[in-house]
Amino acid sequence: MVSVKGYSNLTNEQKDLFDSVYKNHIMAMKAEMRKRYSEQHLEKVKADKGGIKVYFDNGEWFKYLKDGTWS
Repeated sequence: MVSVKGYSNLTNEQKDLFDSVYKNHIMAMKAEMRKRYSEQHLEKVKADKGGIKVYFDNGEWFKYLKDGTWS
């Protein structure tokens, strides 16, 4: 379980989506980028049509889609 703003507001399905996609997303990044997008740099997550938006403290965000991909 992640301790980030908005996580507790997600449904169980959305939490499962975040947990699986976030892990895969981070592992797909180059090593130097993983630190920048590690859990300690998560700012908030929120439900979004078709998936979840994940925000980082550097101002960037990604959308995690129901099919297990991100954009």
